[in-house]
Amino acid sequence: MDTQELVNYLDELLYDSTGKHIDSLQVAILKGVLNGEKYQDIASDYKCSASHAKDEAYKL
Repeated sequence: MDTQELVNYLDELLYDSTGKHIDSLQVAILKGVLNGEKYQDIASDYKCSASHAKDEAYKL
């Protein structure tokens, strides 16, 4: 299973549980973490603070 397939699978699970889809920052976090990136790097790529990225990751 590649990264995008896993993100799609997790999105389906989240939608089934909450009725909400994964947002674009959460997708960036999932892909970044799966590729071994640190929150600071993910936040830099997404143009947000590392603390905001961590907060969104916690919500996942």
